[in-house]
Amino acid sequence: MTSISDKKSLRRTACLILMLGVLVFAPAASAVTDTCPPFYLRTDTGEIINPMTGENADQPFSTRQTCGACHDVDTISKGYHFMMDWDKASDTRYAGTDTPWLVSTGLTGNLITYGFFQLAKKHNTHLDQIDLSAFDFVARVPESKGGYQKPGCAGCHAGGGLLEFDRDGQRYDRRLAENPELADTLDGDYYQSRWDKTGVIEPDCFFCHGSRYHIQKRITQIKYLNFKWAGVAAAGIGQVHGRVRDGEVPEVVYNKRLFNEDGTFYLPDMVFRPEAKNCLICH
Repeated sequence: MTSISDKKSLRRTACLILMLGVLVFAPAASAVTDTCPPFYLRTDTGEIINPMTGENADQPFSTRQTCGACHDVDTISKGYHFMMDWDKASDTRYAGTDTPWLVSTGLTGNLITYGFFQLAKKHNTHLDQIDLSAFDFVARVPESKGGYQKPGCAGCHAGGGLLEFDRDGQRYDRRLAENPELADTLDGDYYQSRWDKTGVIEPDCFFCHGSRYHIQKRITQIKYLNFKWAGVAAAGIGQVHGRVRDGEVPEVVYNKRLFNEDGTFYLPDMVFRPEAKNCLICH
Protein backbone atom coordinates (compact mmCIF):
# COMPACT_ATOMS: atom_id res chain seq x y z
CA MET A 1 0.00 0.00 0.00
CA THR A 2 1.07 3.57 -0.67
CA SER A 3 1.64 5.60 2.46
CA ILE A 4 0.17 9.05 3.05
CA SER A 5 3.63 10.60 2.77
CA ASP A 6 4.18 8.86 -0.58
CA LYS A 7 0.85 10.19 -1.88
CA LYS A 8 1.81 13.73 -0.85
CA SER A 9 5.15 13.30 -2.58
CA LEU A 10 3.42 12.13 -5.78
CA ARG A 11 1.06 15.12 -5.69
CA ARG A 12 3.98 17.50 -5.25
CA THR A 13 5.79 15.88 -8.17
CA ALA A 14 2.67 16.12 -10.36
CA CYS A 15 2.28 19.80 -9.47
CA LEU A 16 5.91 20.49 -10.32
CA ILE A 17 5.53 18.75 -13.69
CA LEU A 18 2.37 20.76 -14.41
CA MET A 19 4.05 24.05 -13.48
CA LEU A 20 7.07 23.17 -15.61
CA GLY A 21 4.77 22.46 -18.54
CA VAL A 22 3.11 25.86 -18.13
CA LEU A 23 6.47 27.63 -18.04
CA VAL A 24 7.74 25.78 -21.10
CA PHE A 25 4.67 25.95 -23.31
CA ALA A 26 3.04 29.25 -22.26
CA PRO A 27 5.50 31.50 -24.16
CA ALA A 28 5.02 29.46 -27.31
CA ALA A 29 1.25 29.65 -27.00
CA SER A 30 1.46 33.38 -26.37
CA ALA A 31 3.64 33.85 -29.44
CA VAL A 32 1.03 32.10 -31.58
CA THR A 33 -1.92 34.10 -30.29
CA ASP A 34 -0.04 37.40 -30.40
CA THR A 35 0.53 37.24 -34.16
CA CYS A 36 -2.00 37.01 -36.94
CA PRO A 37 -2.97 33.58 -38.29
CA PRO A 38 -2.70 33.05 -42.08
CA PHE A 39 -5.01 35.39 -43.98
CA TYR A 40 -5.77 36.50 -47.52
CA LEU A 41 -4.30 39.71 -48.86
CA ARG A 42 -6.95 41.90 -50.48
CA THR A 43 -7.02 44.68 -53.05
CA ASP A 44 -8.37 48.14 -52.24
CA THR A 45 -11.75 46.99 -53.54
CA GLY A 46 -11.76 43.98 -51.21
CA GLU A 47 -10.95 41.28 -53.76
CA ILE A 48 -8.77 38.35 -52.68
CA ILE A 49 -5.17 38.25 -53.90
CA ASN A 50 -4.00 34.67 -54.43
CA PRO A 51 -0.53 34.36 -55.99
CA MET A 52 -0.84 30.56 -55.95
CA THR A 53 -3.76 30.59 -58.39
CA GLY A 54 -2.95 33.91 -60.07
CA GLU A 55 -6.10 35.63 -58.81
CA ASN A 56 -5.35 39.39 -58.76
CA ALA A 57 -1.73 38.35 -58.29
CA ASP A 58 -0.33 41.46 -59.98
CA GLN A 59 -2.23 43.88 -57.73
CA PRO A 60 -0.92 45.63 -54.60
CA PHE A 61 -2.59 44.70 -51.34
CA SER A 62 -4.59 47.17 -49.28
CA THR A 63 -3.99 47.33 -45.53
CA ARG A 64 -7.45 48.79 -44.97
CA GLN A 65 -9.08 45.82 -46.68
CA THR A 66 -6.59 43.18 -45.52
CA CYS A 67 -5.87 44.12 -41.92
CA GLY A 68 -9.26 45.79 -41.56
CA ALA A 69 -10.96 42.40 -41.85
CA CYS A 70 -10.03 41.78 -38.19
CA HIS A 71 -8.66 45.06 -36.84
CA ASP A 72 -10.38 48.43 -36.49
CA VAL A 73 -8.13 50.27 -38.94
CA ASP A 74 -10.47 53.27 -39.01
CA THR A 75 -9.91 53.87 -35.30
CA ILE A 76 -6.22 52.98 -35.35
CA SER A 77 -5.53 55.37 -38.23
CA LYS A 78 -6.92 58.28 -36.23
CA GLY A 79 -3.82 58.08 -34.02
CA TYR A 80 -1.26 60.88 -34.12
CA HIS A 81 1.35 58.92 -36.07
CA PHE A 82 -1.13 58.71 -38.94
CA MET A 83 -3.05 61.98 -38.71
CA MET A 84 -0.31 64.36 -37.57
CA ASP A 85 -3.08 66.91 -36.96
CA TRP A 86 -4.33 66.64 -40.56
CA ASP A 87 -7.89 66.13 -39.33
CA LYS A 88 -7.75 69.63 -37.80
CA ALA A 89 -6.11 71.38 -40.75
CA SER A 90 -7.90 74.55 -41.82
CA ASP A 91 -7.15 77.56 -44.02
CA THR A 92 -8.29 79.88 -41.22
CA ARG A 93 -6.83 78.06 -38.24
CA TYR A 94 -4.17 80.72 -37.69
CA ALA A 95 -6.06 83.72 -39.00
CA GLY A 96 -5.31 86.79 -36.91
CA THR A 97 -1.96 85.46 -35.67
CA ASP A 98 1.58 86.29 -36.77
CA THR A 99 1.69 83.02 -38.79
CA PRO A 100 -1.53 83.15 -40.84
CA TRP A 101 -0.07 80.95 -43.57
CA LEU A 102 -0.04 77.82 -41.38
CA VAL A 103 -2.90 75.35 -41.68
CA SER A 104 -1.99 72.88 -38.92
CA THR A 105 0.08 72.47 -35.76
CA GLY A 106 1.37 69.03 -36.70
CA LEU A 107 4.00 67.83 -39.12
CA THR A 108 1.52 68.25 -41.96
CA GLY A 109 0.61 71.82 -42.69
CA ASN A 110 3.56 73.51 -41.04
CA LEU A 111 6.73 74.97 -42.52
CA ILE A 112 8.97 72.18 -43.81
CA THR A 113 12.33 73.39 -42.61
CA TYR A 114 14.76 71.17 -44.53
CA GLY A 115 13.77 72.80 -47.81
CA PHE A 116 11.72 75.76 -46.58
CA PHE A 117 8.64 74.41 -48.29
CA GLN A 118 5.16 75.45 -47.29
CA LEU A 119 2.03 73.33 -47.68
CA ALA A 120 -0.59 75.23 -49.65
CA LYS A 121 -3.97 76.10 -48.26
CA LYS A 122 -7.00 74.27 -49.58
CA HIS A 123 -8.54 77.31 -51.30
CA ASN A 124 -6.31 79.56 -53.40
CA THR A 125 -6.98 82.39 -55.83
CA HIS A 126 -3.55 82.69 -57.45
CA LEU A 127 -0.82 80.25 -58.46
CA ASP A 128 1.74 82.13 -56.36
CA GLN A 129 -0.10 80.95 -53.25
CA ILE A 130 0.78 77.31 -53.95
CA ASP A 131 4.21 76.07 -52.93
CA LEU A 132 3.58 72.42 -52.05
CA SER A 133 0.22 70.91 -52.87
CA ALA A 134 -0.80 67.85 -50.86
CA PHE A 135 0.30 65.75 -53.83
CA ASP A 136 3.73 67.43 -53.88
CA PHE A 137 4.04 66.84 -50.15
CA VAL A 138 3.90 63.10 -50.82
CA ALA A 139 5.70 63.01 -54.15
CA ARG A 140 8.71 65.24 -53.51
CA VAL A 141 11.79 63.17 -52.67
CA PRO A 142 15.35 64.58 -52.39
CA GLU A 143 18.03 63.34 -54.75
CA SER A 144 19.97 60.31 -53.54
CA LYS A 145 23.62 60.68 -52.59
CA GLY A 146 26.24 57.97 -52.27
CA GLY A 147 23.70 55.21 -52.72
CA TYR A 148 21.56 56.49 -49.86
CA GLN A 149 18.09 57.83 -50.57
CA LYS A 150 17.01 60.48 -48.09
CA PRO A 151 13.28 60.41 -47.33
CA GLY A 152 10.91 63.12 -48.41
CA CYS A 153 7.98 64.14 -46.25
CA ALA A 154 6.03 60.95 -47.00
CA GLY A 155 8.98 58.65 -46.37
CA CYS A 156 8.54 58.68 -42.61
CA HIS A 157 4.78 59.15 -42.43
CA ALA A 158 3.08 55.86 -41.63
CA GLY A 159 0.29 56.43 -44.16
CA GLY A 160 -3.28 57.54 -43.75
CA GLY A 161 -4.02 61.17 -42.88
CA LEU A 162 -2.66 63.58 -45.49
CA LEU A 163 -1.27 60.66 -47.50
CA GLU A 164 -4.75 59.21 -48.02
CA PHE A 165 -7.52 61.78 -47.54
CA ASP A 166 -8.05 65.35 -48.71
CA ARG A 167 -9.14 68.15 -46.41
CA ASP A 168 -12.77 67.29 -47.11
CA GLY A 169 -12.20 63.76 -45.81
CA GLN A 170 -12.38 62.07 -49.23
CA ARG A 171 -9.84 59.67 -50.72
CA TYR A 172 -7.72 61.50 -53.27
CA ASP A 173 -7.59 58.72 -55.85
CA ARG A 174 -11.31 58.08 -56.00
CA ARG A 175 -12.30 61.73 -55.95
CA LEU A 176 -9.88 62.69 -58.72
CA ALA A 177 -10.95 59.70 -60.83
CA GLU A 178 -14.53 60.97 -60.60
CA ASN A 179 -13.56 64.64 -61.02
CA PRO A 180 -10.41 64.82 -63.18
CA GLU A 181 -10.86 68.56 -63.67
CA LEU A 182 -9.69 69.10 -60.07
CA ALA A 183 -6.08 68.70 -61.23
CA ASP A 184 -6.48 71.89 -63.28
CA THR A 185 -7.81 73.98 -60.39
CA LEU A 186 -5.99 75.85 -57.62
CA ASP A 187 -7.22 73.34 -55.04
CA GLY A 188 -4.30 72.81 -52.64
CA ASP A 189 -5.01 69.09 -52.49
CA TYR A 190 -5.28 68.43 -56.22
CA TYR A 191 -3.35 71.07 -58.18
CA GLN A 192 -1.42 69.25 -60.96
CA SER A 193 -1.86 65.96 -59.11
CA ARG A 194 -1.98 62.38 -60.39
CA TRP A 195 -3.72 60.69 -57.49
CA ASP A 196 -5.90 58.68 -59.86
CA LYS A 197 -2.76 57.01 -61.24
CA THR A 198 -0.54 56.86 -58.15
CA GLY A 199 -3.17 55.75 -55.69
CA VAL A 200 -2.86 56.74 -52.04
CA ILE A 201 -0.74 55.52 -49.15
CA GLU A 202 -3.00 53.80 -46.66
CA PRO A 203 -1.94 53.22 -43.03
CA ASP A 204 1.06 50.92 -43.38
CA CYS A 205 0.71 48.31 -40.63
CA PHE A 206 4.01 46.64 -41.52
CA PHE A 207 5.90 49.87 -40.85
CA CYS A 208 5.64 49.02 -37.15
CA HIS A 209 4.65 45.35 -37.12
CA GLY A 210 7.12 44.00 -39.68
CA SER A 211 10.54 43.26 -38.21
CA ARG A 212 12.39 43.69 -41.52
CA TYR A 213 10.83 46.78 -43.03
CA HIS A 214 12.84 48.23 -45.95
CA ILE A 215 12.53 52.00 -45.66
CA GLN A 216 14.78 52.60 -48.67
CA LYS A 217 12.45 50.55 -50.87
CA ARG A 218 9.48 52.54 -49.60
CA ILE A 219 11.17 55.84 -50.41
CA THR A 220 12.17 54.61 -53.87
CA GLN A 221 8.62 53.55 -54.72
CA ILE A 222 7.31 56.94 -53.61
CA LYS A 223 9.95 58.58 -55.80
CA TYR A 224 8.59 56.55 -58.73
CA LEU A 225 5.09 57.83 -57.81
CA ASN A 226 4.09 54.25 -57.00
CA PHE A 227 2.24 55.35 -53.88
CA LYS A 228 -0.12 52.42 -53.38
CA TRP A 229 2.61 49.92 -54.28
CA ALA A 230 5.15 51.24 -51.76
CA GLY A 231 4.02 49.02 -48.89
CA VAL A 232 4.40 45.83 -50.95
CA ALA A 233 8.07 46.49 -51.66
CA ALA A 234 8.91 47.89 -48.23
CA ALA A 235 7.41 44.94 -46.35
CA GLY A 236 9.38 42.52 -48.52
CA ILE A 237 6.20 40.74 -49.59
CA GLY A 238 6.79 41.19 -53.30
CA GLN A 239 8.60 43.07 -56.04
CA VAL A 240 7.11 45.98 -57.95
CA HIS A 241 7.81 46.40 -61.66
CA GLY A 242 6.94 49.63 -63.45
CA ARG A 243 6.82 53.32 -62.58
CA VAL A 244 3.83 55.63 -62.61
CA ARG A 245 6.34 58.46 -63.06
CA ASP A 246 7.16 57.03 -66.50
CA GLY A 247 3.54 56.55 -67.51
CA GLU A 248 3.48 52.85 -66.63
CA VAL A 249 1.02 50.82 -64.56
CA PRO A 250 3.13 48.91 -62.01
CA GLU A 251 2.66 45.19 -61.49
CA VAL A 252 3.44 43.12 -58.43
CA VAL A 253 5.25 39.79 -58.29
CA TYR A 254 4.60 38.30 -54.86
CA ASN A 255 7.07 36.09 -53.02
CA LYS A 256 5.24 32.75 -53.07
CA ARG A 257 7.35 31.41 -50.22
CA LEU A 258 5.25 33.60 -47.92
CA PHE A 259 1.98 32.00 -49.04
CA ASN A 260 0.34 28.70 -48.16
CA GLU A 261 -1.01 26.36 -50.81
CA ASP A 262 -4.50 27.83 -50.41
CA GLY A 263 -3.14 31.32 -51.09
CA THR A 264 -3.29 32.62 -47.53
CA PHE A 265 -0.41 34.80 -46.43
CA TYR A 266 1.79 34.45 -43.38
CA LEU A 267 4.74 36.65 -42.47
CA PRO A 268 6.81 34.67 -39.95
CA ASP A 269 8.66 37.68 -38.56
CA MET A 270 5.59 39.85 -38.01
CA VAL A 271 5.60 41.19 -34.45
CA PHE A 272 2.60 41.90 -32.23
CA ARG A 273 4.30 44.64 -30.22
CA PRO A 274 6.35 47.04 -32.38
CA GLU A 275 10.05 46.85 -31.64
CA ALA A 276 12.31 49.80 -30.87
CA LYS A 277 14.28 49.25 -34.07
CA ASN A 278 11.16 50.05 -36.07
CA CYS A 279 10.93 53.42 -34.31
CA LEU A 280 14.56 54.07 -35.20
CA ILE A 281 13.69 53.90 -38.90
CA CYS A 282 12.45 57.48 -38.58
CA HIS A 283 13.38 58.70 -35.10
